[in-house]
Parts: sequence; structure tokens; C-alpha cells
Amino acid sequence: MKIHYLVTSLENGGAEFAIPSIVQSLQRHGCEVKVIACEPRDMKAAPKLEAAKIPYEVMFDSRQNVFTYTKAYLKRVKADRPDVIWTSLSGATMVGQLVGKLAHIPVVSWKHSAAVRIYTQIFRKLSQLWIADSAVVEEFLHQTMRIPKKDILSWPLYYCDTQHTKTNFWDGKRTLRIGSMGRLREQKNYVVLIEAIDTLLKNRPDLQ
Repeated sequence: MKIHYLVTSLENGGAEFAIPSIVQSLQRHGCEVKVIACEPRDMKAAPKLEAAKIPYEVMFDSRQNVFTYTKAYLKRVKADRPDVIWTSLSGATMVGQLVGKLAHIPVVSWKHSAAVRIYTQIFRKLSQLWIADSAVVEEFLHQTMRIPKKDILSWPLYYCDTQHTKTNFWDGKRTLRIGSMGRLREQKNYVVLIEAIDTLLKNRPDLQ
């Protein structure tokens, strides 16, 4: 099976950094996978693809609009037709869905967060299969985006790197340190984390 793995960009992000592991898993099952990015951004995910010997291409060297991406990718598909278009992130998902519809190619789409853009909601039926990267996202796809459970597959992307030194569990006595890293955007749901910390400190002021 030939798969085009279409992603919005190769920037420094969780969805992009998971690509090598996902593609290698597909390759182990006999799939031929080509990663195609609509735009570059910071390209910090590219070295991971190169290290894993995964072929990739970037359609444009700067940000364009969805119509330009769609036209270029449709041309790309006509020259090298895949059996499946596999999309990741909102922008690439819309491009893949439109091209899949025009070229009669089935589309598989990742959902990486429990938030949805308006156009993703509108075009949701253009993907034949949705893949949730967590149980929370799986529930979001079904309850909020109204996608039938038969059209949803859960593929959790979290894994523990056992090569790094493990820290000791909190003993209930020493200072409790909680850390998080991510963009200050609504889909990261930092409001819940802040409210949880506030509740924790109100109930356990000795932890401050």
C-alpha cells in the first residue's frame, strides 16, 4: 500500500515529532510511505525524518493559502497516486480531504487535540477514518464532532523514554514541583492546569 503522509509543516511540535515512529510502524506492515509537508516553518522535525531514513518533501518554501496547497498537491497526486492520503494537523487535513474527494482517494486523518476548527468540523465526513491520539480525543471525536465510533481508531502516541534518568516519586514531604511546556493556545487547555494547581494549593497550603 502506498501512503502519502500529508502534514501542515515540519516545525518543532509534538505531532510532527511523532511522525518517524508512526511511519516506521506503517512500514513494518508493508506500507510505502512518503511524508509531504505543505510548508517548512522551522523545519526542526526534518532531522528526525532524515535520521530514520524516511523520505519527505516540502511543497512550498513559505506559507501559502489552502487553495494553493490543494492545487499543488492535486498535481502531485496525479503524478504519483497513493492508495491512501493520511493527514496530520488541521491545514493539511483540509487539503488532503479536498484532494481525496477530487481524486477519489480514501483519507485517514489524525486528531491530536480536543479542539476543532470550523472548517474541520464542516469537512469531517470527507475523512473515511479518524485516528485519535488519546482516549480524551477519541471521546471528543465522537461526542463533539459527531463522528460514528466505527469511523474512529485510537492510537495513543505517548511513550516513555527509558534511556533518561528516572526521578523519584514525590514523597509527600519535599517541595512538589509541577512542570508543563507548550504553546499558550486554547487547545493546550492550560486553564484546567491552572485551576487544578489553584485547587491543590487551597487544599494543601503547606505545599507552597
